[in-house]
Formats: sequence, C-alpha cells, structure tokens
Amino acid sequence: MYVYKEQKAKIFDTDGIKMMLSVTSVVNGLFEHSSVVCALDILNKSMAGDIRLKFACMDYLVEIGYLHEITGENMKGQLRTFIKGKEIE
Repeated sequence: MYVYKEQKAKIFDTDGIKMMLSVTSVVNGLFEHSSVVCALDILNKSMAGDIRLKFACMDYLVEIGYLHEITGENMKGQLRTFIKGKEIE
C-alpha cells in the first residue's frame, strides 16, 4: 500500500532524484500538449521503476505547488488529474 510519508524520503536518494527528473520531464512534456494531465500518463511515460516512488514524486510536486490536483480524495491513484501550479524558480 502506498503511503506518501513513507515514500517521501526515497525521493532524495540517487534513484529518487533520477525518478523525479523523469517524472518532471514527462509532466512538462504533457503540459506542452494539454492543460490537464493524468497520473496514468505520467506513470506510463516516465522511466521504469517503483510505482510508489513515481506517486511520491507526483505528490511532492503537488506539495511544492508545481502541480495542482483537481480530483477528489477518493480517486484511484492512476486516475488522479493535475493542472499546472506555480513555476519552480
């Protein structure tokens, strides 16, 4: 079971940083073609790896405001939907 608080620390190790770069790159590419992105697209287009780590990367991007989630709390993970948040400086 995925729990963000348990996965968050893994974002900052070597594999997590690689995954964060992959997820962020995919998100930016998806936003070039659409104003809304779905978690399933991010999962499928980012580098191969631990799906919980991919979700942690998405949740971290939400936490820092780079993504804004527009789906409700009870939405299944792969169906979560996001719009752009603030730009990272």
